[in-house]
Amino acid sequence: MTKQENLSEAKKKFFYFYGSHFHMWHEGEIDKYQNYNISKEQEKEWLKEIFNNDFEKLDIHNNFTIISFAHWIEHHSAIDYLPKFLNFIEIKIDEVSNQYDMLMYGQTVFNIVYELSRQKTKKFSKKLRIKCIYLAEKINEIAKNMQLIESVNIDEIVLDGLTPQVYILRKITELEVKIDIAKINLRKSIKSELFRQNRTSSACKKTL
Repeated sequence: MTKQENLSEAKKKFFYFYGSHFHMWHEGEIDKYQNYNISKEQEKEWLKEIFNNDFEKLDIHNNFTIISFAHWIEHHSAIDYLPKFLNFIEIKIDEVSNQYDMLMYGQTVFNIVYELSRQKTKKFSKKLRIKCIYLAEKINEIAKNMQLIESVNIDEIVLDGLTPQVYILRKITELEVKIDIAKINLRKSIKSELFRQNRTSSACKKTL
């Protein structure tokens, strides 16, 4: 197999697993992929191609495109794509007429905060964190004031004996609580940072 053919096969595998070495490992494909000796620089270029292609396919009426894109932002800590993704949702969110989809979008945006904060990704700035939290709050509030469409399809396993309406309202309330806690923690973090800055400033003045 030529070098170009190797590169082509590696790219197919990389794209199939959305650039995830973990999923390659999970499916027993990681050794085959690593034998291609693909550089980190090449992988970064391929990831850009994947994200750009999938961004063009985002459809606010197809929750799978939104949720999966958010998942891969979290998985790859792809912060550079986050502002563009949030702006897309903010612009398109009023087109959503399904209460369950609206709830899922609120959960999806909030989950980005949780996952990227847990990873302690430095590029996930306070400004972006604030944007995610307040956009999730806005979406959840819209969901709260919507009427449930009778034809909404929610898996019986997910419902766990609840009616769709009770399930959705319960999840909206749970998300409200999570958002309130996140806002409290964010305020504490900002106050703590301001306190440290003031102490540093005072120490510098004393030195001078």
